[in-house]
Amino acid sequence: MDSINNKTIIVEYYLVYTDGNNYYNDTIPTYIPEIIASWLNKSKEFVVDSTHDLLRAKFEIEITSHSSFQDIINLIIHHYGFNATEVLACSGLFHVMVQKELCEIEDYDMNLEQFLDLYPPSDKLMVFFIFSKYQGVIFKEQGYKYYMHSNENGHNSPHVHVNYRHEYDVSIDISNGRVLAGYMPQHILRKAVKKIKENKDYLLDCWNKYTNGIKVNMDIGVMGEGTMYI
Repeated sequence: MDSINNKTIIVEYYLVYTDGNNYYNDTIPTYIPEIIASWLNKSKEFVVDSTHDLLRAKFEIEITSHSSFQDIINLIIHHYGFNATEVLACSGLFHVMVQKELCEIEDYDMNLEQFLDLYPPSDKLMVFFIFSKYQGVIFKEQGYKYYMHSNENGHNSPHVHVNYRHEYDVSIDISNGRVLAGYMPQHILRKAVKKIKENKDYLLDCWNKYTNGIKVNMDIGVMGEGTMYI
């Protein structure tokens, strides 16, 4: 508590991955070093060799009445030399430990001093960049999550992943609603396919913007006959 009264606080930062059930700090999927490499403008090999240093850090930050969570994020970005634009473009990334629960911070401009008054940490503030299986969530409704992975390199069919209540997972071709992988009962699947068909153009645009998979030429036409990939 003294650190808060003195307007300074210790911040512990961790980069972790969650599969929806557990959190991992030392074992992370191979696509994450590729993302970090783009943040650093370095090779994936450099990131892999530097993994230990990139997964955790400790800072001391001065708190004023104008401080926000953005100040902490900027501190992390500056410490590692990350590309700020690419970091801030990642949705659902920044979390804080509050009363032993991980809470996503959506509003980075939230006043930090007021937050700490409401939820004072015992001796330090623990913050996390969390990469998730559902990082690229596009739609969330009625138990469904529609999402894309940033690393789709080598996949020839633009597709969207759909999870239903953490019980069923499928990959669905955006062009025709065909299931490419996974299983989902038909009465649940029908709603997912209907959603995808109704939002085909938007999903294709998301595929082009947020994945490194084969690109769709939107000027040629919507998916289906005559569609060209670039």
